[in-house]
Amino acid sequence: MGIRMALGAKPAEVRNLLLGHSIKLVGAGVVIGIPVAVGVARIYASHLFGTSALNPLIFAFVILIVTGVAMLASYFPARRATMVYPMTVLRAE
Repeated sequence: MGIRMALGAKPAEVRNLLLGHSIKLVGAGVVIGIPVAVGVARIYASHLFGTSALNPLIFAFVILIVTGVAMLASYFPARRATMVYPMTVLRAE
């Protein structure tokens, strides 16, 4: 990231690049996780009380929570990466 910033990339561009990669990973996890969760929910359906195993509201809520936590977990390191002076990073590498 230091090299990109040294070559003229704006901090917002670098932050958006890092967040874009995180969004792709979260999306892949959601796409893979939904079928797995549906399969596991059918196995444990007899142990659930007060809700159905395939309640779409619960699935949507869990997806939103996991996505939000993942975005927060990637935003703060991305912000810190853009605050570093590029020459300091280049000298360290």
